[in-house]
Amino acid sequence: MKRRQFVQACAVAASGAALPSPSQAAALTARMYSRAKLVDARGDPIHAASLAAGRNYVFDYPFAATPSFLLRLRDKPAGGIDLKTEAGSIYRWEGGVGPNRDLVAMGASNVACGLTSPETHLP
Repeated sequence: MKRRQFVQACAVAASGAALPSPSQAAALTARMYSRAKLVDARGDPIHAASLAAGRNYVFDYPFAATPSFLLRLRDKPAGGIDLKTEAGSIYRWEGGVGPNRDLVAMGASNVACGLTSPETHLP
């Protein structure tokens, strides 16, 4: 066995050991977090109409040390976009929220989507 194959085998074994057993996985439930109101520096609520298109707004949610992005898309997706789940099934994303369905948010640590934002710098 070559060193690269050995390292890969060790990585697979270690990641498999970290997974919950089927009985533990069956007991897992989704965590629901409370709603949050985004406010500006004066404490006034942020309204969708005041957000610039194409600009990332950083806010902490659900914890103070968990940055997230709020983004107003430049254009509403025309007719939605077909996306595929990890299991391979197709679903249709019709856009974000708000009057024009052009507001979207995601956690900065959401590696599942594979997006990066070079214009955003976290402190």
